[in-house]
Amino acid sequence: MREAETIARLRELRQLRAQRARETVVRRHAAMVGAEKALRDASVAKTLHLQKAASEEKAQLASLVGQQVDVDRIHQLQGFFHQRADELAQLLDIESSASAAARRHEEKLAAARVEHRVCARAVSKLDLVLEKLSSNSVYGKVVREESGEDEPAEHGAFKKT
Repeated sequence: MREAETIARLRELRQLRAQRARETVVRRHAAMVGAEKALRDASVAKTLHLQKAASEEKAQLASLVGQQVDVDRIHQLQGFFHQRADELAQLLDIESSASAAARRHEEKLAAARVEHRVCARAVSKLDLVLEKLSSNSVYGKVVREESGEDEPAEHGAFKKT
């Protein structure tokens, strides 16, 4: 193979690698968008739970105003408050893991973008090399034609013995 053919084949291979890297960027971007949506959903669920729990607690405490409260009712309210606190802890854990997942996906996306940039730059460099080789070979051919190197048999300068 000639040098230009070899470089052209290498360029094709690098271009395929750049295409795969671009596809990876697209997949990781989609995963990051999904992770960010999950984080927003977890945050909204936590906020809604806090609002609902606050209104229920106010209603529960308002129902006690002006009445005698027995021990069973106090235990019932404590159980209710503990249940809401446990639900909030679960929602906070879900939000925390969703946030960590979103950060991981952002990091993976950043790495994929860097990889794609490196691959695209390699293809560009090979494009420049091919362009230079083709311009050099055209220039060399013109110089040879002008200097008469392509016509040695006609002039008899080089004879085969």
